[in-house]
Amino acid sequence: MLLGCQVHRRSGHASVEGNNLQCGQRLTTGGRVTLAATKSARDCILIVDDDREAGKSLAKMLADTGYEEIRTVRSAARALAVAATFHPVLAFLGTPGAAGSVQELASQLQNSARPRGIRLIALTDSAEHPTREEARATGVERYLTRPVTQIELDKVLRKPA
Repeated sequence: MLLGCQVHRRSGHASVEGNNLQCGQRLTTGGRVTLAATKSARDCILIVDDDREAGKSLAKMLADTGYEEIRTVRSAARALAVAATFHPVLAFLGTPGAAGSVQELASQLQNSARPRGIRLIALTDSAEHPTREEARATGVERYLTRPVTQIELDKVLRKPA
């Protein structure tokens, strides 16, 4: 048994937290780890939002779209810790808790991303967010206004990394 891992019954893929496994690895019956041939790192998605229900709702939409490797966290510190082992290629950034801003978290995630980088999408409750330009300067690709619609989400997911 691996602590901090979630193994998806259908695919055998592990969602990783605090272990040396990476996204897209498959657990075999002997507990050995082999690289999954059917999944790519493209499927790793991180959601950061202190609003538990908003994060769960977005995660469900992503799961319904076919994504299995999704992690949802509520703070910037937790996001950085998870990103260090989970290696997402796409992150949705809502409000990262009281101890941080979207801009700060975006900058930290970009600085800690592996060479391939990470796509950052900010979530906001207002269509007119005063710090959009600041956020774009730290690597935020675009803003989505909550509640996120499936059409908006599909546009983000279709864009090549």
